[in-house]
Amino acid sequence: MNETEEGLHANLKTTLSILESLGFLINWDKSTIIPSKYIEYLGMIVDSDRLSFSLPAAKVEDVMDTCKKALADGEVPLRTVISILGNFTWAIPTIPFPQSHYRSMQHFCITESKRVGGDLNVKCTISSGSVLDFEWWVSNLSALNGKDFPQKIPDIEIFADASMSGWGAVCDGVATLGPWTTAQTSLPINQLELTGALYALQSFAGEAQGLSIRMYLDNSTAVCYINKGGGARSSELTTIAKELTEFSEMRNISKKLFTSPEQ
Repeated sequence: MNETEEGLHANLKTTLSILESLGFLINWDKSTIIPSKYIEYLGMIVDSDRLSFSLPAAKVEDVMDTCKKALADGEVPLRTVISILGNFTWAIPTIPFPQSHYRSMQHFCITESKRVGGDLNVKCTISSGSVLDFEWWVSNLSALNGKDFPQKIPDIEIFADASMSGWGAVCDGVATLGPWTTAQTSLPINQLELTGALYALQSFAGEAQGLSIRMYLDNSTAVCYINKGGGARSSELTTIAKELTEFSEMRNISKKLFTSPEQ
């Protein structure tokens, strides 16, 4: 990358000269030597003008058509479900909030695969949760296609923590906290950490729109579940993570969680 086209040509010439002098062979068929703000790389469109990743239009149509067919059929082979899940996973860098919208289908696929002994050719009736996942992708994939590169500097930072007695959070010197209900006190600490993160986000970003937020927790499991919009091991943690993602999605909040630097 360079600020000018002339500078880019010069950089390219220097790079090619160095590589060839070191004995590298240039694959010209797979190389692009004409400066462009848009390039397809690993099946994604990289836009250096908007600073975003997106899926090619043909791929978007293919994924949507596959989802529509699955919804129309109602009963599909597990092999088809796994193939669609693969497409969803591949699309993660190109659209916002995707991961929490295939967790029900992932759970369905794992459960059904165990039930039929791993025979991927067996047809299974799509679960109600999977139907909602399919419908979300059909409705949103085209409209949301094109995800901006993550901001290096967030708009705000939130530090949150939880214990068996309550939760607390700090943002820009302002603190908030609260106790658990009687029912919540019996929950595992991972669930409490996730719930505390949700409450912290609701407290400091309840009126926010379009913010980039960096949050720190001291629980690596909670960080993983929120960043990935859920997981395959715990339906309880996935439910909380999806609620947090839904809160962010409604407000177009870009969030990234990290394990607390003190740990």
